[in-house]
Amino acid sequence: LEPAPEPSDTDFVYLLNADEIRFEEYLNPDAQRLIGNVIFRHDSMYMYCDSALFYQKKNAFNAYHNVRAEQGDTLFLYGDSLFYDGNTKFLRVRDNVRIENRTMVLLTDSLNYDRNTGLGWFFDGGTLLDEDNTLISEYGQFDTGTKLAFFQDGVSLESPDYTLTSDTLLYHTDSHMAFLIS
Repeated sequence: LEPAPEPSDTDFVYLLNADEIRFEEYLNPDAQRLIGNVIFRHDSMYMYCDSALFYQKKNAFNAYHNVRAEQGDTLFLYGDSLFYDGNTKFLRVRDNVRIENRTMVLLTDSLNYDRNTGLGWFFDGGTLLDEDNTLISEYGQFDTGTKLAFFQDGVSLESPDYTLTSDTLLYHTDSHMAFLIS
């Protein structure tokens, strides 16, 4: 049998800053309570919030209030609360969610994002805005690699020249081209 590989620097969620750290064993024995100017880093993503519960042994945290996540200069994610699992690189962002990249903004109240695949999806209604168009649907996915967005259920694409409605639509955010699926 080969020995298990040593964990790398990118495997762990690091706490970079908190104004105050509390450990309340009787309330939550697995979590550190972090208050004020909280900053985490995992691999190339930095995550900020006003307060958090950090589950260091589980490599995960819950972030609250003024949540912001940044990956390089291309992906910015905002919301009221966030759960992040460093082992799976999976984020769940809730309430007043906004995801931005260089060419578009996506607004929703519930967003899941898988950093492994670069795929984000909403399931409680969302709006995608770019320089030319506005897309609205109940369910949608966005691939940060291909720049393709998939919309389903009550889809409306509004441009300066027309309004298009469909039950399913594929949209390329760089070229601003829409493809009707059905």
